[in-house]
Amino acid sequence: MVHGKALAVVVAYDFYLECAEGKLRPEWKVNKPVSFQSFRETLAVQMLEYNPKKRLYLGDDKYRVSTQEHTSRRVRPSSATTSSSSSTGPLSVDSFTNPGVKSRLCGDLRQLQEHLRSLRQIQGKQHRICVVCGLNCSHECVKCGVFVHPKPTKHHGTACFMQYHSTAFFGLCKSDHKLVGVKKSDWQYILRSRSKMSMPGLLTRFISKLKDSAKGRVSTTEPQLSPTEPLATLAMAATKTPMTTKK
Repeated sequence: MVHGKALAVVVAYDFYLECAEGKLRPEWKVNKPVSFQSFRETLAVQMLEYNPKKRLYLGDDKYRVSTQEHTSRRVRPSSATTSSSSSTGPLSVDSFTNPGVKSRLCGDLRQLQEHLRSLRQIQGKQHRICVVCGLNCSHECVKCGVFVHPKPTKHHGTACFMQYHSTAFFGLCKSDHKLVGVKKSDWQYILRSRSKMSMPGLLTRFISKLKDSAKGRVSTTEPQLSPTEPLATLAMAATKTPMTTKK
């Protein structure tokens, strides 16, 4: 038993030296690797401080300290012990691919949280023009320096604040009329039902067409989209119905 543990420490030190060379991953490179004695002492300290209740390794749930613990207090065994995942903690790749979790997560929203924290109401009775729908509003995104509706209004069911910061709605805000080559007087706002139906797929097809055109692959079944063609015009073509205007 003693020889087996000693061999495990020697093999672990060889793994450490291989990782410290930086050939597996450059960020793991160590210019001066520690000696075998220091490595062994570090392992000893980690072993003494480790609590099997964490259940991070195979066999932790068989220790007496783990079996005596109440079931309601037991930590869920890490999926890192399975062969189908790769994790260094309680979460793994399988945790994010779970159908329930996958439908819940919408990406990294930390930047959006900064905009939400900077949202403030304008003092007094003065109103400003919303950069999305063009109607009067009383809230400002201080981080962007624009005025938007923070909540859905009676004119449209989606908050202008979310539309302004949405990639799928880029080019359809009133403040984007110059970017898409539309005069301010000719700008039109897409209804919620139509924009929800057309814009995500429209932008995806638009970007795909640009990539195909750059690679020389031209489709013969669909009309070609020009990079200079306004997205608002493309959206109107996708909905196949005229857009409403609020003047």
